[in-house]
Amino acid sequence: MTAQISAKLNEEHISRNWLLIAIMVAVIGLYIGLRIWSLWTPHLWGDEVFSFSLSQGSWLTLFKRAGLDMIHPPLFYFPLKLWIYVTGSSVPGLRILPVMFSIVSIVPLIILGRKLSFQMPVIVLTLALAAVNNYLILYSYYLRSNSLLLLLSLSSQAVFVMLLRSRSTNQKQTLVALTLVNIVFVYTHYFAWFMIVGEYLWILVRDRKHLRSLTFATAIIVLSYLPWIGVIVYVSTQVSYTFLDKLTWYYPPGVRSLLLLFRCFQGGFNSTALTLTGSFIVLVIVLAALKNFSGSDSKDPNRERNLNPYTLLLWLSAFPIISSEVVGRIFTWKWEPRYLILVTGSYLLLVSASAFSLRNHYLRALAIVFLLAWSSIAGFTDNLAEVLHGPDGPSLLLARDLSQKEPRNVGPINIYGLSPYVEQGLRLALNLTGERRFQTKQCAPDVTLSDDYFWLAVAEHDPIAMARVTQLSSGQLYDLGERLYRGEYPERHILIPVRRRNLFAWRTSSTVMLRRERVVDD
Repeated sequence: MTAQISAKLNEEHISRNWLLIAIMVAVIGLYIGLRIWSLWTPHLWGDEVFSFSLSQGSWLTLFKRAGLDMIHPPLFYFPLKLWIYVTGSSVPGLRILPVMFSIVSIVPLIILGRKLSFQMPVIVLTLALAAVNNYLILYSYYLRSNSLLLLLSLSSQAVFVMLLRSRSTNQKQTLVALTLVNIVFVYTHYFAWFMIVGEYLWILVRDRKHLRSLTFATAIIVLSYLPWIGVIVYVSTQVSYTFLDKLTWYYPPGVRSLLLLFRCFQGGFNSTALTLTGSFIVLVIVLAALKNFSGSDSKDPNRERNLNPYTLLLWLSAFPIISSEVVGRIFTWKWEPRYLILVTGSYLLLVSASAFSLRNHYLRALAIVFLLAWSSIAGFTDNLAEVLHGPDGPSLLLARDLSQKEPRNVGPINIYGLSPYVEQGLRLALNLTGERRFQTKQCAPDVTLSDDYFWLAVAEHDPIAMARVTQLSSGQLYDLGERLYRGEYPERHILIPVRRRNLFAWRTSSTVMLRRERVVDD
């Protein structure tokens, strides 16, 4: 009888495992499918054009322009520059790179959950919440460093937990791995430092046996970053503004920024009341988990008794947000919700684990259903792209205007980019819209133009390019048509149609006019 009961329980356990595996495969398929589907999203923002433009020049120019930008370190532009050799200027092709980073992020997220001893249902719920999260989907294809930042942040946290759990025999290898990951991490985004400082402070307060080794590793990371600081200092001497000017040029984050961040993380709506309601319910779930957790119930003999996974995840989620908010207010440093993508993995894992930790079966089921329903409805209805980035960048708007204004139905019609940034953005936009009549060409402002009909692409704040436009309009060889403007003054992008005059007709009419004047004089 006992053997029969044991066999039946074993069959149920195997059946339950297969069901869990099937659900996990389906969730991962949904995660990947929604991101691949987004490759063809008909949006093109100015920051995406900037990434493409910065990766178009030489390696030396890339370092200089990234240093002057002072928003992102240069590492993301390295694989992007190499990727452009493969895909060219096809926008869906370019977006495959960040989408791949986003998909690979599944691996460290699962490792982080398992190293914190969470069961597979917790990890499956986390992946489900991440799969439908509109914020994560948007930045999976966004042609910036955000998806790489998410991947490296989860990798850093996963290896950090490995260090906390490591035995003396493999501690050195884990420390080396954490050091290498964090070096790549800080060369990807400046906000990575908030996560690294958070990890160090956790060791300082909660686990001092690793303090000496992590201090040594952090010192190596800082030393490895000195060359990039040298680049920033050097390029700052080549321009009229200083590094401090760049730090203090933006407005400080406020309450609205935090509300938008909460809306992004758990799937919000275009309503402050709904965002606050959802945030409050999630907070109650997390606080209940912190109250219920007891480190003594672990069956893992290698588990550290003082390692509360809920507290650790809460710290790694909250510290970068709070510290970046404080720094942003002090220096009015640029602070955007997309920079905090580095904490979304730990945040969603914390929320999922908290829901499963509720001891009351009905409350647990209600919490899980709420999280899935709230995130799914918000993910498929909320348009965060418009909220976070506004309308399309000037390049895509100009490309659409150009398609409507151009009277000729057959190409190729050349567009000469006297301002490289405008030409590069327009090239991306035309590929995205599927327009095939035009061919963009980057050229110097003093180039000889021999076409009978073409367009000029210039930036309003480019004095050399605008001087050439003035020269052409005041000469006798060309007629300049109605200009197309997109963007904000005084940094608008401009397209100008240019037609070569009929010199024979012009000379004939000039001769006739001269003869008429002589007759009148006589």
